[in-house]
Amino acid sequence: MAVPGIKGIILTLLFSALAASALGQSADSDQPAADVVPVQTESAGDQADDSAVESSEEAPLEEEPEAQAMAEPQAYGFLQSHRLFSETLDEERRYNIYLPASYYAKPEYNYPVLYLIDGDYNFLSIAGMVENLAKGNNPLIPEMIVVGISAKGIARYRNNMQPPLPLGKGGDADDFLRFINEELKTEINGKYRSSGFDILEGQSIGGLFVVNSLFASSDSFSAYIAISPMMWWEDYRMEGKVKDYLKKIKAPAKKLYLSLANEPRMGVYGLVEQLDRNRPVGVDWDFKHFTEENHDSVTLPALRHALKDLFQGWYISYKDLAAYENFEAVREHYLAYLKRFNLQQAIPAFTYKALMHQYPEEEKAEKAASLYLQTTQHLPLSLIDLRNHLAALAIKEKEYDKAGELLQASFEENANDFTVQQAISKWHRAQKQLDQAEEAAVKALTLARQQQQRDWLIAILEDELAEIQQSK
Repeated sequence: MAVPGIKGIILTLLFSALAASALGQSADSDQPAADVVPVQTESAGDQADDSAVESSEEAPLEEEPEAQAMAEPQAYGFLQSHRLFSETLDEERRYNIYLPASYYAKPEYNYPVLYLIDGDYNFLSIAGMVENLAKGNNPLIPEMIVVGISAKGIARYRNNMQPPLPLGKGGDADDFLRFINEELKTEINGKYRSSGFDILEGQSIGGLFVVNSLFASSDSFSAYIAISPMMWWEDYRMEGKVKDYLKKIKAPAKKLYLSLANEPRMGVYGLVEQLDRNRPVGVDWDFKHFTEENHDSVTLPALRHALKDLFQGWYISYKDLAAYENFEAVREHYLAYLKRFNLQQAIPAFTYKALMHQYPEEEKAEKAASLYLQTTQHLPLSLIDLRNHLAALAIKEKEYDKAGELLQASFEENANDFTVQQAISKWHRAQKQLDQAEEAAVKALTLARQQQQRDWLIAILEDELAEIQQSK
């Protein structure tokens, strides 16, 4: 008696779960319909009679009202610049926006927001670093939106960053914080899908503003990142303010990241000593001294350290996954994580690939079926990634009907997901259905371009399409 391959057994068990849950879930989807390539579940041997794929006659994605509403800012791309008149500051302020790679492709996602105080100086380098940390199948942090606030010149910037002093001295930091809290955040939350988890970052005198903002209004942000903050300002005047704050703080803990380069102490160690001595209930703080960086070069290493620490647990390494007793434990970890950050995103796709690889051969079928059901019930935004992976396994085993059923479920859930169209193209190509493979590849490329996917990914999709066309 022939023994079926283990992956075939896994996929066989999965389809009862698929029929019971995934297709039912797709009925609730509010995704706009695009000019998409429907999935055919016939195997290669069945295609002689009716393998032609009929293109939908519906309007293309950009003409669908729902899709257009989703992508309204798209005319500006993933790097944008806007202006906002501030009643508080009685002037117009410019701000820059970075949107993550999934923003137009995943309208059900929301994102933490990182606010940069000196948004004219480090915006592009920081946005690039954030994208690097969040990209790929095994990202270290969730995707996020970056907002860079224009400084309006050095003199105005310095005044905005300094706290007010008696007799009308000092600066207007309190007004500037009020502008961010009451006007800029309202603008950002109204235009973009922010999660409500906001981070404030500043360096040097901007770091002074960050520290003052925490002590002046600790509820303004969820985390504060002060890079080489200028704590020596006005003969270390902030130290007294810090002492008073630490005596009375009772608020829920906020995360404060302090850092220093290879420079004079900047007064930072005085703040660190106070925090270490008082161990305040309301401040969960972290300090790192970057002795090999100068005042300018410390920005990216310090911010990278802070973001990786703040979002620790988003990526679970292969080794660390092995320490979890079962997927239920992994699931609970991510459910708690998503709740903590008020986050609506798919978990890293690497998690599923690593788990499937780690399961003992004799347990793979049962574990995979359980994993599918639990993902459907508890982590539905991750279902398409999981189905794509399982479909790829099925294609490798030449289980084309089973792969087709998985892809059909994803197609019905969101035909505008370019990764679904890409997977459908690979499915057709494996069966030598080159016309259908080309049509799906064209659709994947079209959607990816519409949804502002990055050049490296567009190049991959273009290459896949070219290979299909050359094979015909």
